[in-house]
Amino acid sequence: MKIEFWMLGETTKDFHKEGLDKFCDRIKKMIPFETRVIQTKKGFNKLPKQAWKKKEAQLVLDKLQASDHLIILDEKGTSYTSSNFAKHIDRLMNLNKDRIVFLVGGPWGFDESLYKRAQEKLAISAMTFSHQLIRVLFAEQVYRGLSILKGLPYHNE
Repeated sequence: MKIEFWMLGETTKDFHKEGLDKFCDRIKKMIPFETRVIQTKKGFNKLPKQAWKKKEAQLVLDKLQASDHLIILDEKGTSYTSSNFAKHIDRLMNLNKDRIVFLVGGPWGFDESLYKRAQEKLAISAMTFSHQLIRVLFAEQVYRGLSILKGLPYHNE
């Protein structure tokens, strides 16, 4: 089983890239983990918001396998404490799935087709963060959760 973290569009700011890379490198030392950037096409930014979201969704849906367990990061999703998120990661890793795919959306969020396809919605916070910053926050929480599961001294309670 592999956990994958998919992102719509490149991470553009150096400080976001550095933070994301730092935590992803740490995660990769602990479990099979991969990041995937799904490139949006030229001209998407000229489309109305709904059309943009629909086209982004199709890019994602084209890459998903029927057996994938899709979890979208959405402020209206389920919230966890870090310790409970660690337990959730443990449950996910015991699913009989080849891939668990976490997806962070673009600036407009998700098209309805992705909400229908997803098995779960996960909230990092009730607050709204930029789609760039949430990448770093999510990667840190996955690392924190794995550290809790492995009994490493990263998390303090």
